[in-house]
Amino acid sequence: MLKKSSSIIIRLILFLGIFLGLTGGLTENAQAATCTWQGTTTDWYDTDNWSGCVDGSGSPTFPNDTHIVVIPAGQSAYPVLTVYQDQIDMNSLTIEAGAQITIDEQTTFFAYQIDNFGTIRIEDVNGHNLRIQSPFNNHGLVNSGVYAALILYESGTHSGSFTGKQLSFYKSTDTERINTFQAGSSINVNTIYVDEYNTVNINGSVICDQIYIRSNSIVDVSNGQTVNLNDVILQGGKLITSSFDIPSGETFTGSGTIEANLTNAGTLSPGTSPGTITVDGNYTQESTGTLAIELSGTTPSTQYDQLVVTGVAALDGTLDVSLIDEFSPSLGESFTILTYTSHTGTFDALNLPALGLGLAWKIAYESTAVTLTVVESGGTISGEVTYTGNHGYNPVSVGLFLNPNDAPVATDGVTSGTGIYSYSFVGIPDGTYYIGALMDLNGNDQPDPGEPFNWYGVPTSLVVSSTTSEYTDIDFQLNDPFMIFLPLLSKQ
Repeated sequence: MLKKSSSIIIRLILFLGIFLGLTGGLTENAQAATCTWQGTTTDWYDTDNWSGCVDGSGSPTFPNDTHIVVIPAGQSAYPVLTVYQDQIDMNSLTIEAGAQITIDEQTTFFAYQIDNFGTIRIEDVNGHNLRIQSPFNNHGLVNSGVYAALILYESGTHSGSFTGKQLSFYKSTDTERINTFQAGSSINVNTIYVDEYNTVNINGSVICDQIYIRSNSIVDVSNGQTVNLNDVILQGGKLITSSFDIPSGETFTGSGTIEANLTNAGTLSPGTSPGTITVDGNYTQESTGTLAIELSGTTPSTQYDQLVVTGVAALDGTLDVSLIDEFSPSLGESFTILTYTSHTGTFDALNLPALGLGLAWKIAYESTAVTLTVVESGGTISGEVTYTGNHGYNPVSVGLFLNPNDAPVATDGVTSGTGIYSYSFVGIPDGTYYIGALMDLNGNDQPDPGEPFNWYGVPTSLVVSSTTSEYTDIDFQLNDPFMIFLPLLSKQ
């Protein structure tokens, strides 16, 4: 009995498989009737405007989710949807070339698929958005006017045009949505908004004032042209293109990745107070360009802005740094604002925020980074004194002089076990200085016969100013003397 039952079940499965194979499987259109618009008025819900649109009992009706809906060309009137927050359910919708639909209130389309070869027009009243919660392919024109928006919830392929205020891609929570704009397509809107988990591939032309790219989303512009978007805002997403230009007078801001070579003639402002922009390529800042950095703490990305360049950084233009959230940097705090594999050039102008009394900014162009450090105000002079005489490695006093014939204004006592004495003076006010060194053997803080001494140079002056505030490698020899003509080397 068990074998017989199993045999029946197997034959039923085989029969079902043959049936599905012959019928093409169970699809959403299997039981769908075709509703064709033949409107003499614009009322979607007038059954006289539809041909072939019947319900289960054969009575005339307007489209529902069991109907294949077709809007053909050549009609005396086309549908205008005027019901606020209306929901239009269809099995599928095709708008043929030469046909159109007008959205005059906030409307949502539900279908298994929508194909537009004609025109979808969203009227110029704020909030008259069209939400398409189905796969949507645009091969015609969608015009969202000056105030409205088209919001796409699913994937699609587009060879047509999008114009108007806003084109949005709604957040996906279950799977990635992919919208591909083929060669020959065009986007000319004020704003493109790409919510999370969307990929937008643009092979056609694109013009917009703002583009927002949210976390886990990608906008890939592969039309072979340099992207020249006026105001791009990365909100955790990624922009991919062959090259990207920020025009003079325009701003690029946010956090995320630019997978391209980036040329900045405008303003690059990482973060949304604060954050990080990664340039996966080379970065070129032109003379008109500005790198704008905000500081609110000492942790990169979360407390201060950072630009990360995976290639070469060519620097020029302006570095503009500002403090936010009432942050007040302290002595010794450092900020790595820019990283790269190598760099050329430096910023031509520095706009740095005021610090507390006695503090100043020091900028360092290192081999792989640009850092800002809070130091004592004034200039810095540092270097090494090498002693080559016969008195061992006694302590050396290095003096900072305003005049070689006067007492030093500052001294630095240094020791060494090798004969090389490292010294530094920081916080030096603007002025002209000289450096001298003495090995004070008798401890009276002044040069005496037989005590080693020497000047840096003959002596040579060092000018500390706002343009020349740091001297490094000011190195010189300290020798045993033949005659004594040095002033006191202790600060009086």
